[in-house]
Amino acid sequence: NDCHDTRCRHGRRAISSSPRISKASAVPIMDDDGNSSSSSTDSIPFLLADIGEGISEVELLQWFVQPGDVVSQFDRICQVQSDKASVEITSRFDGTVGELCGEVGEMVKVGQPLLFIQVADRAGTGHAG
Repeated sequence: NDCHDTRCRHGRRAISSSPRISKASAVPIMDDDGNSSSSSTDSIPFLLADIGEGISEVELLQWFVQPGDVVSQFDRICQVQSDKASVEITSRFDGTVGELCGEVGEMVKVGQPLLFIQVADRAGTGHAG
């Protein structure tokens, strides 16, 4: 039975200091004044991107974030190593870290989620296209 769900249910252990986070129980996004935002949040998978040179999997060496941490674009998320290089993975999103999808020392395949992150729902932000 092939699992197409991108959540951390592929036999991998999710690491979380709190109960599993779903869209219904997402951590609120804080605004610049430290107030909880009333806009809805979406928990999205942060997938391991193709890091090139035919690399299909990497070893997770170190986490730089924990569940509940607020991150911005380009903040360090984790360090991974292939048979060719060690690479620091940075965030592509502004948001709050949900659950981590691997433990240090585990192998992660390209395209699998490294973690889940809550980002503000950008629908209805008032930007005209």
